[in-house]
Amino acid sequence: VEAVRSGERVAEAWLPEVGVRLAGRIDGLHQGGEHLYVVEYKLTGEGNEALDRAQVALYRQLLLRGDGLSARPVVLRFTPSLTRSEVDEAQADALVAGELLPFLSSMAGWAAALERVPATGRADLCAACPVARACVAHYPAHLPARDDPPMAAARPRPATSGSIAPAAATAGPPAAASEDEGRAEADRLEARILDELRREGVAANAPGTVVGPQSIVVRISLPRGSIARLDAAAASVQHRLASDDLDVAYRKDQARREFVVRRQKARRVDLRPLLERRRDWLLARPGRLVLGERQDGEVLTADLADAATPHLLVAGNTGSGKSVLLKSMVASLIHFHGPDAIRLTLLDPKRVTFNAASFHTSVAAHLDGPLLYGVDDALPCFARHVEIMEERYQAFEAAGVSDLDEWNADQPGRRLPRHVVVMDEFADLVADRKLAEGFTAVVARLGAKARAAGVHLILATQRPDRQTVPPLLKANLGGRVALRVSSAVNSRIVLDAGGAEALYGNGDLLADLGRGVVRGQGAIVGV
Repeated sequence: VEAVRSGERVAEAWLPEVGVRLAGRIDGLHQGGEHLYVVEYKLTGEGNEALDRAQVALYRQLLLRGDGLSARPVVLRFTPSLTRSEVDEAQADALVAGELLPFLSSMAGWAAALERVPATGRADLCAACPVARACVAHYPAHLPARDDPPMAAARPRPATSGSIAPAAATAGPPAAASEDEGRAEADRLEARILDELRREGVAANAPGTVVGPQSIVVRISLPRGSIARLDAAAASVQHRLASDDLDVAYRKDQARREFVVRRQKARRVDLRPLLERRRDWLLARPGRLVLGERQDGEVLTADLADAATPHLLVAGNTGSGKSVLLKSMVASLIHFHGPDAIRLTLLDPKRVTFNAASFHTSVAAHLDGPLLYGVDDALPCFARHVEIMEERYQAFEAAGVSDLDEWNADQPGRRLPRHVVVMDEFADLVADRKLAEGFTAVVARLGAKARAAGVHLILATQRPDRQTVPPLLKANLGGRVALRVSSAVNSRIVLDAGGAEALYGNGDLLADLGRGVVRGQGAIVGV
């Protein structure tokens, strides 16, 4: 049995071969029988095994030279099952002498001439690099692996005030393709629709055509004549446009009438420019997030601290873009806020949404525990957050404050983070009778009172039917996001309105975030 001899501690030593004093923070020392082990805990996959072994080999050398302790290097990897990788002492020392010390000697020279630093072949590691932000000052050119969300928040650097210093704005990636092409397509459609209406005897205008990422909305007004006549002519216009392979819908919204036509070439919506556009708003309070871009070009946002949207329900079938949207939401939550401000718990029963190595590495510093895969892990996870909620309310009562924001304002030295639980696919919890009652009850409890305590849920499913989203569950998830679903019934279950069954997929969405249903395009994060 191994006993923990010490937890995190600094190990440092003078390296005469290099001419520098090197220091690092080890995760722990374990005593097991006659052996002492220097241990590093990892939440990343085995793709970084060589680097992790090099790290503990170097820590062994620092302990040996600085403290006179001979420790065997060990990497303990939680993914979430535990795997142990042990390095023989002789192999570790040979690795340090043959590869690491010469490399450190080169690094010492780079400090005096940064322009000589060679480009890394492992840009995916920028997210875990503790000097990623300082790197921006010396290498201002945009590097996606370092600068794109969620990378910039992975290892934030404390500012002198104790708050988190946001990443410096850098020159972004090449701008999205000019909307000139989209505008030209919209002009052609507008002229075609007005011409087809005139053929039907309806003189109309198109005063406000909107070019969205995936669709073009041609709004129709009548200087004179009957709306009923326009409605009657619309079917003929749809039929003629459809003969040219154009996907056309005709919408009625009280007195407003509009044709919605799918663009021939969709425009990608990247998350990073949207974050920069709403930088000040996002920085003002943890828990604010970006979903994407509205049809009118405005940024589509949500605020978990808002009483209308403390928890979110996200639904969309296969191919709708749900997993991509969830990753972007997570990335936007942490991009401007460090681990002391927001903590994440990710549940991924399908094992396809959050387990990509690059994404997992990027958000690892904000994780409140390992990535959870098993449905059986869900209820204990939710129960733990109920305990966090209750403990916070007891502390709030004793301090005479009402919510998390007030606590953090009054207790600057004891600031508490927001906790966000994100689960992609909760249908299996509802389908299992043994789990369904407990799941619904714990969501109802958190839904009713967790907002003020700073505990929030984002729950997603690809089967938004009556069995998966019962009324009690839906009632406690105030914010609703529907990507493409299989039927109008499913759309109404999520939004209390139809329309999601006619979405285009690939991030096309309808959202009700406390201000009515709006259409938008989900953003894409680069990892």
